[in-house]
Amino acid sequence: MFSRALTTFTLIGAIGACSSSTDSSSGASEDAGGSTDAGNAAESNDSGGNQNAGSDAGSSSSNATDAGGGGKGAFDAGAPTSDSATITINIPSSVTGAPTNLAVALVPSIPVATIPTSIYSVKNPTVTPGQPITVTGNYLGISGTYYVLVVLYMPGGGEGVIPVNGTDYEGASSTSFTFSNGPVNLGTVTLKLAEADAGL
Repeated sequence: MFSRALTTFTLIGAIGACSSSTDSSSGASEDAGGSTDAGNAAESNDSGGNQNAGSDAGSSSSNATDAGGGGKGAFDAGAPTSDSATITINIPSSVTGAPTNLAVALVPSIPVATIPTSIYSVKNPTVTPGQPITVTGNYLGISGTYYVLVVLYMPGGGEGVIPVNGTDYEGASSTSFTFSNGPVNLGTVTLKLAEADAGL
């Protein structure tokens, strides 16, 4: 569980960068700009009006699919920007119901002690219990070394706040990654039910 020093789990982009997310239940989204909230992520306009619903070409698993959307400046994961970051997320088989939000963020350390920086956020993601999902975000304007944090918000769980124990799912990378220029492969993060002593 995230440090209670974080009174809100507001996922924000780098200063001056545009944060956005895509609603996977529709083919288009609205441009929100500014910072992005993990449980109530802003939506951005896709000029193509189409959402990539196919398999992510960068996926290491034939079962891994792209949930659609993006972080700061949504784009088609099939044609990522140079500052793209791709991650495979293992969805627990215990997940029931339709998730309300999927967020991927960067933090300088684990346990989390600062506001995470969003690189991907999508409302109502399409996930299959027990199957991995691969998504590609955008770390434009971000540089340095960070750990990766993933949260799957469920109905009745957190909405723009710290994930709710026993309801939402969370996970983090065991190693840090360096972000400068060019695509970054963030490996795989396995989600588990949020708990008070999870070490996040």
